[in-house]
Amino acid sequence: MNIGLRIKQLRSEKGYTQKSFSEAMGIDSSQMSKIEQGKLQPTLVQTMEISSKMEVSTDWLITGKGSMFNEEKQPEPTLQLVQANDEDIRKIPIVDIQAAAGYGASNSDYLEVMGELSLPTHALSKRNGTYFAIKVKGESMSPTIFDGDYIIVRLLNRSEWQDMRDEYVYVVVDIEGRAYVKRVKNRLNQGFIVCMSDNIDKGNYPNFSLDNSELVNLFYTEMKISAKLPNLNNTYYDRLKTLEDKVDTLMHHLDKR
Repeated sequence: MNIGLRIKQLRSEKGYTQKSFSEAMGIDSSQMSKIEQGKLQPTLVQTMEISSKMEVSTDWLITGKGSMFNEEKQPEPTLQLVQANDEDIRKIPIVDIQAAAGYGASNSDYLEVMGELSLPTHALSKRNGTYFAIKVKGESMSPTIFDGDYIIVRLLNRSEWQDMRDEYVYVVVDIEGRAYVKRVKNRLNQGFIVCMSDNIDKGNYPNFSLDNSELVNLFYTEMKISAKLPNLNNTYYDRLKTLEDKVDTLMHHLDKR
């Protein structure tokens, strides 16, 4: 019995018609017909997909040896982890949007693709969302995001703007073509947003607001990829020391009065 006949036996055992089985496996019905007739060999990806979705023994499906169904669940075949065209892998284009975590950077009228990153689809919030990977420039979002970090962002439809998560990180593009990576206060019900930096140096990185009419695109930041592993405890200690210094200065001036 060849693999085509074993696939036919399997789908009959599971109660599928040839058409319904083809749809469930994502295989063209004409291809499935040829596979069952022995005129066409299924690809490795198709074979592994059938084995996974039908919870059938891979050895039995490929060689006919052993029982059809696994008596106990076996570890996932390592081959599944390296399938370049697996539908569970999403390729994210790296674009030169010049997103700046400082005062903003001007962009050209098109996005230049610099490469791509491969991520598991389940790591993204929306399977069919429009995603980009962006290299951040500037330190206004440190210690959350550092200069040179990559962020994975999803383009928001205008219908999603009103429901933006308050004080989450977004990439904001304004009508002048400037792009900012900022923590955003959603005040769109009042007609504006507030863009904030995580950097405590508010003298160099002040908060600012943008009216709804000034906004062109909003991207929700879903994750970051960073080579930097900072000690955040030290960051908080630095903030405390800065606060103590300010209090000491204030008390000194009060004592002089």
